[in-house]
Amino acid sequence: MKSFLTILVFFLTLVDVIPTQASIPNSNPLNEQQKPQKIIVYGSDSCHYCLDTKDYLKKHNVPFVYYDVDQNTPKLNEMITKLLKNQIALDNVSLPVIDSNGKITMNNGDFDTFLKTLTEKR
Repeated sequence: MKSFLTILVFFLTLVDVIPTQASIPNSNPLNEQQKPQKIIVYGSDSCHYCLDTKDYLKKHNVPFVYYDVDQNTPKLNEMITKLLKNQIALDNVSLPVIDSNGKITMNNGDFDTFLKTLTEKR
């Protein structure tokens, strides 16, 4: 029974790690300073702010990964975990939620200002 659980945990970990490694080509853990900034956009394809955010990032050649949290429950859970870890109340959440190297931001006011913050310091 113990070996079965060990094998199960191994495969579950493997399934979680493989897509992450596949999405970062030629990653070198020894050279973290040269790694480009990674932006994750958690949104919904039915949210016009989310679609506008994707268009803005594409227009400004900002590399990002987009997850539709309406269709991808594991990514919804990931987003919720990050929000809680950053002490952001879930009753205050507005999409899109942006994870820029661990810094979580949302549109809490002027949308144009929010978009400009996504391209600052790039």
